[in-house]
Amino acid sequence: MGIIERYRIMEKFSDEHYLTRDEVTGNVCYLKILSNYEIPVFEYLRRNSNPHVVRICDYEERDGKLYAYEEYVTGETLEDLISAGSLSEDKKKDIILQICDGLKFLHSAYRPIIHRDLKPANIIITNDGIAKIIDYDIAKTYKYGMNRDTTLLGTFEYAAPEQYGFSQSDPRTDIFALGKIIEEICKDRRMLEVAKKATQIDPKNRYKKISDMKYDIEHQGKLWPPPGFRRKKVWHMLIALAYWALAIYVIVAFSSRFDDWPLKKHIFYRIELILYFTINVDIFFSWTGIFDRFPFPFRKKNKAIYILLGIVLAIALVVTVNIINHIAQAVWLDL
Repeated sequence: MGIIERYRIMEKFSDEHYLTRDEVTGNVCYLKILSNYEIPVFEYLRRNSNPHVVRICDYEERDGKLYAYEEYVTGETLEDLISAGSLSEDKKKDIILQICDGLKFLHSAYRPIIHRDLKPANIIITNDGIAKIIDYDIAKTYKYGMNRDTTLLGTFEYAAPEQYGFSQSDPRTDIFALGKIIEEICKDRRMLEVAKKATQIDPKNRYKKISDMKYDIEHQGKLWPPPGFRRKKVWHMLIALAYWALAIYVIVAFSSRFDDWPLKKHIFYRIELILYFTINVDIFFSWTGIFDRFPFPFRKKNKAIYILLGIVLAIALVVTVNIINHIAQAVWLDL
């Protein structure tokens, strides 16, 4: 008995989509009959599994078509959940992180598998809250040495430029699509900054790996590690160390100029300077994320305006801190 004969059709969804049951194991599977396909994609998905990628139970090639039997998943598509408005920002972020895990699994294949049609309609959220990437109809393996895709396919709103013949699709193609999904469903500024990098026209300017993109999403608003030490890049860490060394130098140098000050005033002044430097880091690098709560100027997309208004706020902080300093000296420090 062949694989096709082993599965009994239970329900027909369309001419090439059926609900079937394995007569040997009793498992229910979703049958797709494909004309465009790559056998290595389905072989990898049959031999390997990941909780965030729909599993291929079986497949058979016959008469120029592929009969692919997929794991039958119940739930709602991300597209439907977004339309219903039932997802919080935290849940959206959780779903995006799960998709990152699924893409990492695909891209980690010996010949990386590129989905090429990642979109909300192709992501199922199960009743247990697990996100699964479905629909491998136009997925392909990366071909080393090729300049462009042989078949130009994809959904316009989410397809990267290279899917239209500019170059060969690679893992950055799926990263582009995921960035487009974030742009569509998320409102958090830090998530949109990740999406902006992911959706650069030139693939060289996007995230190189999905794990890099996931890292940026996971470490938003966390106090440790601080900005400059998160990516573990030497030049990032050197700049961060130089900044904090400058901060320490200014604190020590300014404080030592007023040796006749009382001890309490010295302590207060040093705390004031530490807070000043720390707040500036928070403004420009979204360290804690507190400034995302401000509607203006921190939601500006224009980087030049964002930096200019950040400087203005930094100056305003200096003035405010000095006013608090004088009040504290008069009241708390009794000076």
